[in-house]
Amino acid sequence: MAGLRSARVTVLVENSTVFIDGRIAEYGLSMLVEATLDNGDSVLVLLDTGQTGRPLLHNLEAEGVKPSEIDYLVLSHRHSDHTGGLKAFLEARRGKPIPVIAHPGLFEPSVAVVDGVLYEIGMPITRNEAESLGARFVLTREPLQIVPGVWFSGEVPSRWGPRHTKLVYRIEDGRLVEDEMRDDAFLALSVGRETYVITGCGHAGVENILGYASEITGNPVAGLIGGLHLFGVSGERVEEIIEALRKHPLKILAGMHCTGPFIQERLRREFPQAYRLMATGSRARLPP
Repeated sequence: MAGLRSARVTVLVENSTVFIDGRIAEYGLSMLVEATLDNGDSVLVLLDTGQTGRPLLHNLEAEGVKPSEIDYLVLSHRHSDHTGGLKAFLEARRGKPIPVIAHPGLFEPSVAVVDGVLYEIGMPITRNEAESLGARFVLTREPLQIVPGVWFSGEVPSRWGPRHTKLVYRIEDGRLVEDEMRDDAFLALSVGRETYVITGCGHAGVENILGYASEITGNPVAGLIGGLHLFGVSGERVEEIIEALRKHPLKILAGMHCTGPFIQERLRREFPQAYRLMATGSRARLPP
């Protein structure tokens, strides 16, 4: 199966930054993937847009990348800390159309309950408004190869383990029910004979993401970068995740955003060669 010659991932938006170069952080996530195809051509794929769009546009400018130069936008799921910057991003493209790839559940309402308080956390822009600004939605539950070697997962099956959906709900028949986050998807990059997975929040669950990425691409997973939604998971669940990660020949492991701060030291100890601390402004070349 055709793949990529190489790729570079730049974190445009994350909860924090460890750089003193004027970049702006906010709670949310956005990453820019520069993929170099086997024929030497390059494409720019943006995964998610952060929460407001202000850090995204500021940090794109710092990278020397114009919003209009990005070829594809992938939205990992519908939560507003990943989709909130969509309107600002589209406006900055000044009407230039762009394919926006996501799950068909992108526009379903979503809420969170934290300390007894209800928050609306779904997509903050309507489909009609986004399309009027140039979005050309490609909504699919099935895996989709965007360009040779760059895969959108579509809906991730729960064949390998549990999903990570703590505190998030959807509305069904006028009631709040636990949201299984079936719209949660990821990017899989086939570089040579290895797969590198780029996630938004990882609600689909670490085992499911890694298992499905390998199934889609036919390659072993050598890297996992992005949100893993491990904040607040039990000690028993942490051990299950560590064991699951050990089954893959990881060369890079970087849990960001909703992965949470408390598991970082454990990941560093367990995977000292692969572990990377990544935040706003960080870059990773693939293969590392």
